[in-house]
Amino acid sequence: MARKPKKTNASADPETLNRLVDWFEEAEEANDEARQLAFRDIDYYDGKQLTAEECAALRKRGQPDTTFNFIGGKIDVMLGLEIQQRSDPRAWPRTPNDAKAAEAATDALRYVERKEDLDTLFSESYEDLAKGGFEVIEVLVRNAKSGRAEIDLKQPKFDRVFFDPHSARRDFTDARYMGYVLWWDRDQAEKKWPEKAEIVAGTITEVETGDFDDKPSHKVWARAGDRPRLRIVTMYWLDGDQWHMTKFTRQGVLETDAVPYTDEDGNSINPMIMQSAYVDRENARYGAVRRLIGPQDEENKRRSKLLHMITVRQTRAEKGAVDDVAAMKTQLARPDGHIETNPGFQFEIIDQSAQAAGQASLMEYSAARMDKIGANASLQGKPDGTPSGRAIVLAQQGGIAELTPLSERHRNFKARVYRAIWQRVRQFWSEERWVRVTDNEDNVRFTGFNRKTTVGAEFARELKEEEGLPPDRIEQELQAAREKGEDLDAPITVNVPAAMDMDVMIETAPETVTIEQEQFSELANVIGSGLELADPRMKLLIRASQLRNKRELLDLIDGSQAPSDVQRAAGEIELATLKAQLDRLIAETEKTRAEGIKTLTEVDAMDGVIDGQAGVAEAEPEPPIQDVLEAPRIPPSSPDGGGP
Repeated sequence: MARKPKKTNASADPETLNRLVDWFEEAEEANDEARQLAFRDIDYYDGKQLTAEECAALRKRGQPDTTFNFIGGKIDVMLGLEIQQRSDPRAWPRTPNDAKAAEAATDALRYVERKEDLDTLFSESYEDLAKGGFEVIEVLVRNAKSGRAEIDLKQPKFDRVFFDPHSARRDFTDARYMGYVLWWDRDQAEKKWPEKAEIVAGTITEVETGDFDDKPSHKVWARAGDRPRLRIVTMYWLDGDQWHMTKFTRQGVLETDAVPYTDEDGNSINPMIMQSAYVDRENARYGAVRRLIGPQDEENKRRSKLLHMITVRQTRAEKGAVDDVAAMKTQLARPDGHIETNPGFQFEIIDQSAQAAGQASLMEYSAARMDKIGANASLQGKPDGTPSGRAIVLAQQGGIAELTPLSERHRNFKARVYRAIWQRVRQFWSEERWVRVTDNEDNVRFTGFNRKTTVGAEFARELKEEEGLPPDRIEQELQAAREKGEDLDAPITVNVPAAMDMDVMIETAPETVTIEQEQFSELANVIGSGLELADPRMKLLIRASQLRNKRELLDLIDGSQAPSDVQRAAGEIELATLKAQLDRLIAETEKTRAEGIKTLTEVDAMDGVIDGQAGVAEAEPEPPIQDVLEAPRIPPSSPDGGGP
């Protein structure tokens, strides 16, 4: 039986604790700048694109501190596309012996997918990837109250995660350590680890504290006061070939153990799966928002500058031309302003229309460039005109090319998560269990794992479910197997995850809603053109479509073609009429034949008299009427009097 995950309270030696603390502080210090930039990117997505100083300056000169948030809309389109392109996992057998087990393995993956609401988790992690620069999911196993091992998926918050700053790969597979940090109240920590109360208290009382904002702050481990709190670090770290999990504070280790999870070959693996969007040459991670910051800043600055230019005026005058310069500026700012100048002094308003036009032109160019970056109109499914659904899909496929690298990294992340889930299933699903699988609205079935049965019962199930044989045929097959000497009562265990050798992949499919709508519209047009339901081409169209309820449509067509009682009665009457007509035709043919034979006989007798051959011509035996009806027709003589 596979080893269940467990937690221990074993204390690490001081040298190991100091190493883990140094690693954690190294990661915080090295990634501090990248983290602050990521926070800035998230603020831009939220529309917080101006600093406090810029907002104050705008308010001082009477301008609103508003921005046109292009970034938020573009990222939302990306997130929406991810939701539309959701896909399911599928297990593929590596050997012919596992071909039948592949369906059961796929059922296990999709059971966990629905139970843990993985679609929502993946959408949230993709949002972190696009805005913050990386995504993370922890694939764990917990012991349920029933005693069974259940797959448990966790998603640490983006701003609480840290990792080895020397890691350069996008998938973090070269990182020696990674983890996350959480703030705990002192009483919560002491209740969770009662035997470690001294470590909790020591962290709060002995560590120098700083300002606390309920977010990780560099090298701040605790906070005293009315509500004492401390940071507890969860770190996965690699020692040789073995991964370890340790929870610790600055003063000591609260919990540590070797990670119990292994791959198909028995190698220790890290349950924390991470993926970054982009990595610069200094190993800093960043997301899709980063590339939109510059164009967004230009748009904001030019719009603010243009608004300022068209609401103020520049003047040039000799000293003494106006009595009050401030009053003059106030009047210039008003649409109905009036300025009085002293005679004999030069005064003029400088024309800035050329500069304003230049700013407007540059702002329009900046907005156009911003619109083409990332999610554009085609990608959003909003091209010009009124195209069909399929045309929209094709336009989106062209617009999505720019986002393909990010989508591919997210797909790779999902595949690694599903692969980790399958590894946990193989390792920890050792007891008999059943999972409910919902393939569609009309097909709900159950799949059993580690199911105890016999050779005969499993053989009978395969004959019934896979080959569709009736009970009498199944009994004949079982009897034939017994006569061959097979032991049908031998006990076996089927669908054993640990014995299944599978490759886990992601099924990718087009956006079915759009295609179904397009196909439904085309089908409605075909019916409107006059194609009858009974026409065989109608069934071909429905079978070739991706309509979800096409089986129901085919059944309706078959039902419409089934004859009604009235139709059956009419058919019987028509058949009786045809039979009567046939009988009458046969009778008439018989009469005509008899008359023809009589005439021939008389002619033959007359010929005998003329030729001197007196006597009565002997008539040939009368052939059956059926032979007469089936005899080939004799073609007429040729026009020249010759034979046939």
